[in-house]
Amino acid sequence: MKKLSDIIAHHGEVMIVVAFASQLPDVMDKVKQLYHDYPLVIPDMPVVGDDLFTPSYYRTHYNDLCAAYELMADDVSRQTFVDTINYKISGDPHYLFKMETHKDEIFHNVLCLGQEESYVDLGAYRGDTISELLSYTQGSYKNISAMEPDSKTFTKLEKYCENMTQVALYNTAAWDSDTTLLFDKRSGRNSKLSSGGKVEISAKTLDSVAGEQCISYIKMDIEGAEREGLIGAQDTIARWTPKLNIAGYHRNEDLFAIPLQINEMNNKYKIFFRHHPYFPAWDNNFYCING
Repeated sequence: MKKLSDIIAHHGEVMIVVAFASQLPDVMDKVKQLYHDYPLVIPDMPVVGDDLFTPSYYRTHYNDLCAAYELMADDVSRQTFVDTINYKISGDPHYLFKMETHKDEIFHNVLCLGQEESYVDLGAYRGDTISELLSYTQGSYKNISAMEPDSKTFTKLEKYCENMTQVALYNTAAWDSDTTLLFDKRSGRNSKLSSGGKVEISAKTLDSVAGEQCISYIKMDIEGAEREGLIGAQDTIARWTPKLNIAGYHRNEDLFAIPLQINEMNNKYKIFFRHHPYFPAWDNNFYCING
């Protein structure tokens, strides 16, 4: 470990490569200051998958990217989409910084959550996104169903929800069928479905969990399994057109594949795209409402 000042004193000119992720405000402010003072890049690496978003990747998927761009519902979504592509290709965090928006903007102006939401939380973690829901609904809701596959994290989710009513918790993964899958059990948010996993877990579709119930809002952040999760929710999405909050950053192809899939499942949706403060291009989400 060396101080930056010592490195500069010894080597003269430097280029800084940020090789970690963060959404902590003080860390992000420090990185922004370093970007102002020195050449700095934040290479984009997918959370899942091995492909890099290179110019060649862009050319290969150009038609799908254009089709997804055309589905974006407002100017902010379209500019965020373009900035995301430019960032992924260049690693220049300028594009990340300029497209940052606070979640209040999308929750207040687009999702407009009410006090009678029937909410399904796929990838509920320790209850942080249930807490997010409550913060925008003054603590009110109709009912909540939450799925979390990691057993240790699920215990913390149970603890968070222990005094809540009309809440159903499932220690299971969201998938495109009711089955058993292999799980790579790591620490917290790093846990994910994996062919190399050593733990067998239950997996269920949202449709099988929801049954005939009218669902009004779905949040899905399931570490690269979003497209399978959407397949498992296809009946619910086609029938009720619930508000959607879908992570769009785990795999490179999520940028175009997810909006195209949602539109194919239910073309009534207006699709919005936002990047919330994070580097690299994580916390890029698609928000969909009945148009």
